[in-house]
Amino acid sequence: MIDCTSSSRMTSVVSKFITKTLCDHEGSLDFRRLEEKVARSYTVAESVLRAVLFDQSKIAIRQGEEKPTGGHIIPPDSLVVAKSSARLCQKKTGACARCDGLHLCRYYVCGECTLRCKNPHSLTTPNNVEVLRRHDLQDLTEKQLFQLLLQNDPYLLPEICSHYNKGSGLQGSCRFAASCSKLHMCQHYYQGDCRFGDGCKRAHRLDAQAMKLFQGYSQENINNLHKIYRNTLIISGDLKSDAERNEICLFFIRRKCLYKDKCARVHWHLPYRWQVLDVDGVTYKDLVDMENIERAYCDPESPSCCTEISEQAVDFMTMTYKGIPVRRLSTASSVSKPPHFILTTQWVWYWKDDGGAWLEFGQDDGGGAAAIASQTLENVYLADRDTEIPFSAGKHQYVLYFKDAAGSGRMYQQNVKHKTKREVRRRPRFLSTHAVQAHHASE
Repeated sequence: MIDCTSSSRMTSVVSKFITKTLCDHEGSLDFRRLEEKVARSYTVAESVLRAVLFDQSKIAIRQGEEKPTGGHIIPPDSLVVAKSSARLCQKKTGACARCDGLHLCRYYVCGECTLRCKNPHSLTTPNNVEVLRRHDLQDLTEKQLFQLLLQNDPYLLPEICSHYNKGSGLQGSCRFAASCSKLHMCQHYYQGDCRFGDGCKRAHRLDAQAMKLFQGYSQENINNLHKIYRNTLIISGDLKSDAERNEICLFFIRRKCLYKDKCARVHWHLPYRWQVLDVDGVTYKDLVDMENIERAYCDPESPSCCTEISEQAVDFMTMTYKGIPVRRLSTASSVSKPPHFILTTQWVWYWKDDGGAWLEFGQDDGGGAAAIASQTLENVYLADRDTEIPFSAGKHQYVLYFKDAAGSGRMYQQNVKHKTKREVRRRPRFLSTHAVQAHHASE
């Protein structure tokens, strides 16, 4: 094992090791496994590992959901992806003497050049040697380099058709159908978050038309396309975590988001947004009467809310409207941000007493206040939704469960001695449009 704690050169050494390791494992690894592999070969100071992982020119990370423990820099289930700015030169052979692109046959890189090819198949030409050195890739094997190029160079992969992934038609909203030069595949399948599985309207397997786009690709690369595309989406920033996709940007609300269209979070003028799943089964559309829906949802007594244009209610218990899935996007929880962050979502925790009234945790119902408050519950809930929380209220002992026995989101507290159960609800503190505007005026 090499001690990497004392040399400034070790950042480069560890960076090269991590790139090679990722490329040996189809371009990516979860941080838990990657850290284990690094530890077998090097003793690495945390500052060195941090510098390597947060080098955005060489590493892309999809944040995991597990809580970092034991000194982990990032959640252990985070996916670490190898990244590079190296690209193939797209000009014809001989059209340029030297450039910043690798002079290589694209089909050679993709794994199966079957033609009597006149394009370069060598990494040792003067131009390629110089390009590899410039990008610090000279130590990679051919297979490692080709993996890196496949998931970074858009020239090598057919683009997923965005129009195919929208709309309700057989080909989505794509007007070109069989003549489309882009890949007709479910993007959510490649992202790993398709909720419909085998029942999805979009293709999860390559048909004959799609296979034409992958002529010149080895069978190994075709078998790994789902990982290659996933890595590509992470590198490009198009693959966002569920938290990012469903979280409203605090800076946009304050009109201060510098990322604009490239922001990973949702841009919306309120700290909440109610939407219903559209007929295509993929996209969501806004519900009307949003503020009244939010006002009702903030009341723990309300199991549902009727909209102005329909007698049918938004069911808060099943999160459906007319039987169709509904979602509520919101800003980050107030406990996850410093106190000076405005327009975060303040979640309040309630329990139902014997008279049917909903009381906030920490308030005294006459029998003694619960020795736990909303802020504490919210912190625990965000950290681990599978945990159980013991607490006392007066002379009684309780356990709060975030899930019922069936694993649903129905929360409850149970008396340890008598085994009686009381329903628990988590609802946000209401903010009207006027209140949001008042926050803007006060800044």
